[in-house]
Amino acid sequence: QRLVADRTMPELPPEVTPVRGGPGPFEGSPVTKALLFGSLVLSLTLRRGSSALSALAFATGGEIMVGSLLLYKLTEVERVKGSGPTASAILFAALGQYLTSVALRGVFADGLASGPYGPVFCLVAAFTLTVPSVTSFDLFGVRVTNNAFVYLGAFHLAVSRGS
Repeated sequence: QRLVADRTMPELPPEVTPVRGGPGPFEGSPVTKALLFGSLVLSLTLRRGSSALSALAFATGGEIMVGSLLLYKLTEVERVKGSGPTASAILFAALGQYLTSVALRGVFADGLASGPYGPVFCLVAAFTLTVPSVTSFDLFGVRVTNNAFVYLGAFHLAVSRGS
């Protein structure tokens, strides 16, 4: 008879804590994941103004990059608030954006910028209210929190307007 070695991991002593990563990038955030990948696919495949779905597509490469990174970071909102409230907030923001664009169609010569800006800025507002800043650091002599990059990305999307 051969003795078979026990291949199970030994118990760690209480003073040793195993290193574990946090949740996966989209774990617990299926709604934001669908919005991110949907807008990414539509942005890369549709031409601007070619269909009703172009309202969910970013216009330029810079907006695609910044918007995708911003939506990736905003998955934290869905983890905190839950999928149901996040989905309803995104739906109402998209509906409000569509109704506003229809109502103001003749007012602006260029029209309003198409893209998922209603849902993105809805998530940025929820991010501001639900996700606390964890760290702060000096950037060129100015004290900045870790949430400043979300606000900087949102500012970029607000002022770029498809150009």
